[in-house]
Amino acid sequence: ASSAASGTTEPAGAVKTSGWGIAGSVTVNSIEDNARAYIHDLAHFKVAGDVTLSAINDTDINSVSGSVALAEGSNGGSGRSIAGAVGVNNLWGSTEAIIDNVASLHTAALDIDAKHDGVVVAISAGAGIARGREGVSIAGSVSVNLTDYDVKTGLKNIGDSQEGTVDAVLGAVDLLAKDTTTLVMVAGAVSFGGKVGIGAGVGFASIENTIDSTVENVES
Repeated sequence: ASSAASGTTEPAGAVKTSGWGIAGSVTVNSIEDNARAYIHDLAHFKVAGDVTLSAINDTDINSVSGSVALAEGSNGGSGRSIAGAVGVNNLWGSTEAIIDNVASLHTAALDIDAKHDGVVVAISAGAGIARGREGVSIAGSVSVNLTDYDVKTGLKNIGDSQEGTVDAVLGAVDLLAKDTTTLVMVAGAVSFGGKVGIGAGVGFASIENTIDSTVENVES
């Protein structure tokens, strides 16, 4: 009697091997961003009409990063893939509109404005694919926004410190310091593995902005 067996076998001498795929990307913006307007260190500043002093900063800043890793083994082996992406915005600076150290200031009306606006975006995404029954894939991403802005208006040190003089003749006075910056963070990850797939996305923001309007040491 005889018997026969049929099926799929690996070629003689074939060795299963694991394939590796590694991908990563990093984007970093480190920016000092300033907008300043001053009237200062004058003996006299006299205008018959209204005076407007403005500092406006509406810069948009983007950080975008992404990575894709694909791995496949040979001779029936499985893949191992690692993918990561990081996007960082580190931003600081000042937006200031200030009148300082003027011995004699005469205007009909005074408007001092400092405005900080704009959109700050950090986007990161990682994708990992590992083929095979024992495939293992890990993907992750991190998005970070760090801001440290000063937005200031000021009317300071007006006068000559002498008695009997009229140093400040002003109509309506309006000081405005305003920050309307928009922060956007997107972190995503996609991971597929025959055995294990791990994906994670993290977003982090640190905001240390200062808003200040000051009127001090004004003689009239």
